[in-house]
Amino acid sequence: MSFGLGFISYVGGFAIICVTILTLVRGFYNAYIHPARKFPGPKLWAAFHVFKDLTCAQGDIDNKLCELHGIYGPVVRISPDELSFVDERAWKDIYAHPNYLAKWPRFAFINDKPDTPADIINSSHADHARIRRQLSHAFSEKALREQEGLIMAYFDVLMEKLADVAATGGKVDMVKWYNFTTFDIVSDLAFGESFSSLNNGEYHPWVASVFKNIRTFNVIRSFATYPGSKLIIGLLASAELRKSRKIHKDYSRTTVLKRLAKGTLEERRDFLSYTLKHKDEDGQGMTEGEIIRTASTLIMAGSETTATLLSGITYFLCTNPNALHKATEEVRGAFAVESEINFLSASHLTYMLACLDEALRLYPPAPFLSQRLTHPGITNIAGYPVPGGMGVGVSRLAASRSPDYFFESDRFHPERWLESATKDPSSPFFNDARNSFQSFLVGPGACLGRNLAYNEMRTILARLLWRFDVELCPESKQWTRGQKTYLVWDKPPLMCRLKARKI
Repeated sequence: MSFGLGFISYVGGFAIICVTILTLVRGFYNAYIHPARKFPGPKLWAAFHVFKDLTCAQGDIDNKLCELHGIYGPVVRISPDELSFVDERAWKDIYAHPNYLAKWPRFAFINDKPDTPADIINSSHADHARIRRQLSHAFSEKALREQEGLIMAYFDVLMEKLADVAATGGKVDMVKWYNFTTFDIVSDLAFGESFSSLNNGEYHPWVASVFKNIRTFNVIRSFATYPGSKLIIGLLASAELRKSRKIHKDYSRTTVLKRLAKGTLEERRDFLSYTLKHKDEDGQGMTEGEIIRTASTLIMAGSETTATLLSGITYFLCTNPNALHKATEEVRGAFAVESEINFLSASHLTYMLACLDEALRLYPPAPFLSQRLTHPGITNIAGYPVPGGMGVGVSRLAASRSPDYFFESDRFHPERWLESATKDPSSPFFNDARNSFQSFLVGPGACLGRNLAYNEMRTILARLLWRFDVELCPESKQWTRGQKTYLVWDKPPLMCRLKARKI
């Protein structure tokens, strides 16, 4: 039996009509009947996932969430099954005990492949807790003190490299040099060997491959759960991207295995020294695959974010001369010689630390929404009854820039973080809702590397201000304008001129 082209066209057209009707019915249900229908937000976003996912893929989601919260208030429905919060109470209700909601599968890829090892980010609560216990020893205060000498040596190299540029009167891209420094440090701490970017003046191929394809990775992540996504990903995954992914995997595996073969390295402590020394109480510890994946994750999480904040604070200080003057005077007045600046001494620079916190607020290194999955039934979040099966999270960028929580929220005001602002009712910053700002998350999932990051940021910044007068080049005057986010900020070069201070 054969069918004519007319019949085939009829069947195809009928199928398209049926799919269209079903899609529209589903969209109508999502927007007007779904248990989350009462939450405000754009109707098209509430009806269909694609609008939010396209915005993510284009790198506009975090800035868009700021806009949507400005229109709809402290909670916004941004997809059929997803809510974004900025209310400070939501931090505890979503990320901390007793709720401590599970990670949203569409975001965390927990069940990507049954044989895929867990890591510190993409894991169940049980695996996350076990891995975190192992890693916590590497990020303890004791470990930080033992690693300080190794870290400070990289700061020395950075300052000398910047001094070479300053001596010639040339321009320097601070984004690049901050990245060189933080990636070298964390690769040394995680893998036991440095990327040597500072000495070579260029990105290691592993790092370059990640940066080169970060937009494509973001697109793939945005649409990974769609029907036919494997075909789409196959089309997006060019030969160059596949090569980059292979470089990433091969380097991570080879380097970690080489490091594991050396054991605990008592004479030169790094992350794996502490991880291998302290076995889990039940004797399980981390598997080889988990160590490889987690070490790879730590490289990005522990370096790119720190370099981002250093880039941000450099920009905000250079565009706020009064703050730059105050911070510089504080640093130079506190130390007679640069060698006095270390982890402990830099922690006492009150005004400079306020500048760092204000840069974190305006330019959080990880601005994205960390979604969690609500329990069956009703979960109370910030006073709102949220139905089960919803992805919920706090938009870090929208929360920290909300005019409802911060006076002149779009302006750089380090004074809002000084103790005087919290005690003086006449201060314009007295009523700021500081707890709505949580750049490092809260609860069991809070960033393990917070202390390491703070010590790196304040010590590097203090040494930079002590040694150099910093000036922004004209081409970087609008550096933050139009920046997109692909989980991390897509940063253009931050061009500055450095002049050695006159002593």
